[in-house]
Amino acid sequence: MSDDNIPRRPSANEEIGDLMAGPGRWISGIALIVLSVVLLVLLVRSIL
Repeated sequence: MSDDNIPRRPSANEEIGDLMAGPGRWISGIALIVLSVVLLVLLVRSIL
């Protein structure tokens, strides 16, 4: 009984766990909010 037939690849749960454990989600979340706010301000200023 060997697992050679099953290709080993990183599990999605492991990658998500690593991201959740680190500050990456906070940095990406804040960057996303800042980017959307900047785009919104530029859009409003171009309309007015």
